[in-house]
Amino acid sequence: MTAAFRTPLFGGGALGGLSAGLLSGRLGAQHALTVAAITSATVLLPLALSPVTRLPPFHRHRHRTGGSAR
Repeated sequence: MTAAFRTPLFGGGALGGLSAGLLSGRLGAQHALTVAAITSATVLLPLALSPVTRLPPFHRHRHRTGGSAR
């Protein structure tokens, strides 16, 4: 994993924790969890509606010599 992937991953986790704490302090734990669940489901909508879900399945083919594809 390169630094280009680690920076948004760890930075996003820290910002998520900060926003969760602030939201929980404002709304209460139950409402903050409801907001988090709705937000998490909303993030999946673009992926579910994208053409990625309609791609054919990917199958690995073996070489004619019997070895596995790499």
